[in-house]
Amino acid sequence: MSSRNKVQRWILCLLVVGVAVGLAIPWPAAAPQIVSIDGDAVVNTWDDVIIDLGQKVPLGRRQVTVTPEAVFQPKWSDDGSQLTLAPLARWESETLYTVQLPRKAGLTFMTGQQPTTSVFAGGDVMLDKLPGENIRVKGPESVFAGMGDLISSADIAFVNLEGPVSTRGAPVNKRYTFCGRPEALDALDVAGVDVVSFANNHAADYGLDAFVDTLTHLQEQGIGYTGAGLNKAEALSPWITELKGTRIAFLAFAQRDVLPAWSYGLFGAGVDKPGMVFHDGLGAREEMLAAIKAAKQEADLVFVSMHWCYERETKPRQFFRDLGASIIDAGADAIIGHHPHLPYGVELYQGKPIIYSLGNFLFHPYVPAQRESYVVVFEASPEGVTGLKLHPILMEDGMVELLTGDAADNLAQAVIDRSSALGTRVERQGDVLIVQLP
Repeated sequence: MSSRNKVQRWILCLLVVGVAVGLAIPWPAAAPQIVSIDGDAVVNTWDDVIIDLGQKVPLGRRQVTVTPEAVFQPKWSDDGSQLTLAPLARWESETLYTVQLPRKAGLTFMTGQQPTTSVFAGGDVMLDKLPGENIRVKGPESVFAGMGDLISSADIAFVNLEGPVSTRGAPVNKRYTFCGRPEALDALDVAGVDVVSFANNHAADYGLDAFVDTLTHLQEQGIGYTGAGLNKAEALSPWITELKGTRIAFLAFAQRDVLPAWSYGLFGAGVDKPGMVFHDGLGAREEMLAAIKAAKQEADLVFVSMHWCYERETKPRQFFRDLGASIIDAGADAIIGHHPHLPYGVELYQGKPIIYSLGNFLFHPYVPAQRESYVVVFEASPEGVTGLKLHPILMEDGMVELLTGDAADNLAQAVIDRSSALGTRVERQGDVLIVQLP
């Protein structure tokens, strides 16, 4: 064989091998493209991330890793040409992620800022007596008109509903009993209230028929409730909502020892009996802490409403401070307190706010000293409360309004001093008090 023929044969062999190798190894396809749910350049922290690969990936080659490490579920299209990364615990905010695919250079996506949610909380709300009369005569929008859009502009608004709303029942044997008419709930609806605590020492003032009616009327109005129910299991269950990808839970508990002893059975929920749940009494504390721990398994943020402490006092006893710490340790991100009808200071435990008493929000003017108080607005991310503002308020003739200017001086200084005594720094900025979080 001539040398020329040998060269031709070698060239032919190389061509055959090259074709075989080319068939075995896929040629590079179009560069992968990253697409967020909203089509934004920056992916939200709860978004699925959709990657168009530009080629079909066989089953055996569908490995994917993400750096920095993240918890996600990969979902491939049937033909392997599209990959969806579904976060199981959210992407970290403001983070550049790199996705490594088989035989592909790493592609990247950027996450945006952590979503924040605003939560409004007000104290005791009575829909009987003068507030109820104002609602009936002046209209449901009248009683909260002085709050401007502070309630409605929040993502979630919460209050303590102090007393039932019903046309049935009669006053039980207590010194003070309240019961508003069902249509009075329109005032909460118009104001923008989303959820109420119905665990307090006035919830069963007109007996169980009126108590159950209230739950029904709240449901009909589209207002959530917690701390009460047709049985203990419901009363211990959290009210949960999801906003901006963040699950937020509310729980509520009442204080039994401020009730007459004969009424414990009437007010308390049972296995098959309507009522509310307490934080004191035999086994109550253990049940409460277990409910908080369970709620934290279901939600990112847990707000616990406590009807506690004692009237005519302006600071928490050590027992309540210890109880508040236990509630935070169980998983609560913030505590919203009420019952004393006077404003207490704010304490921070493990960096989380305990508001022992917001005082009255909307109430009959029994005592002049109880006319001034405050409401709060929390700013929160899925990791916890990131900001807390206190807004001074004034109740006047069964209606409520924001306190501003010099008129807010006394209330503002009282809250600053009472918070300082609990180790918390509160600063006044204009008409708002800012709690200094760590």
